Amino acid sequence: MVMVGTLLIVTALIVGMAGCRSAPTKYLLMIIATEDGDVSEPGEGNFLYEEGTVVNLVAEADEGCYFVRWAGNVTTIADVEAATTTVTMDGSYYIYATFGREIRDWYDLDAIRDNLYGSHTLMNDLGDTTPGYGELASQTADEGKGWQPIGTWSLSAFTGTFDGQGYEIRDLFINRPNESPVGRFGFTGYEGVIKDIKVVDVTVTGYYYVGGLVGF
Repeated sequence: MVMVGTLLIVTALIVGMAGCRSAPTKYLLMIIATEDGDVSEPGEGNFLYEEGTVVNLVAEADEGCYFVRWAGNVTTIADVEAATTTVTMDGSYYIYATFGREIRDWYDLDAIRDNLYGSHTLMNDLGDTTPGYGELASQTADEGKGWQPIGTWSLSAFTGTFDGQGYEIRDLFINRPNESPVGRFGFTGYEGVIKDIKVVDVTVTGYYYVGGLVGF
């Protein structure tokens, strides 16, 4: 009886120990997308995954836009500049997909003022024959004032990225003698990046802090 009782106790202890195994570690993945696109896989929101899980990431840009990169906690993302990639769950991560806008006409250029912190890429030359010129950048635009500078002291500076890819912006007209700063970009912040752009045959008039490309 003693031997049987001891056997039953040992068996019970083994079963009990087996039932006390710790649950797998799970980590939180938070995903969002900036303007101009979304994350189709695994979606946007909060997700729980076991440690070591490899999660597929797929970002899709809206029409006229493009994927820039993954940002946030990106240490285990296979390729931060690829719209389709993976992330390995070795911790809790906050990740967001960033997108940029293609600039093909004066209307697209004007729309930068609605996304001053975003990425923008010029896809072709802009001139007096490009759609939107008469309405936005000519001598008759805005009752003779011409182009309205992007970024102002009273509103907000341009702090995004503008990549001209070597293309030209031509025939820009600005006549705002009582305004400052004045330029294609009026006011840019220290974080702003404007590169690889040619400005040709522009006429710019302002009070002070005046430039063909950037006022201040």
